[in-house]
Amino acid sequence: MPSLPLCRARWLVIGALASVALAGCGESSLLPPDADKGIQPTLPEPRKTLIPTVHIAPASGWTEGSLPQAAPGLVVTAFGTGLQHPRWVLGLPNGDVLVAESNAP
Repeated sequence: MPSLPLCRARWLVIGALASVALAGCGESSLLPPDADKGIQPTLPEPRKTLIPTVHIAPASGWTEGSLPQAAPGLVVTAFGTGLQHPRWVLGLPNGDVLVAESNAP
């Protein structure tokens, strides 16, 4: 059985290592608070990592004959069918609707 001072020293070393590890987790922004807002925000440079972070949105369509619930006074109308991976919808001033499809993030 280790002596009491040796046991305390172990806990002191473990506590110091944990403190250093947690101190490395704190990261402050390199940009001023309002730099990331507005028409042309200042964005930080992308960082390369060993394992890239990618969040792919799962694609799920409506079941046949179902529509989303609209707010009172509004109507939902399907204006396009047969799209595999619609991602962005843009309504033009002349009434045309553009839909961008993508099978990648």
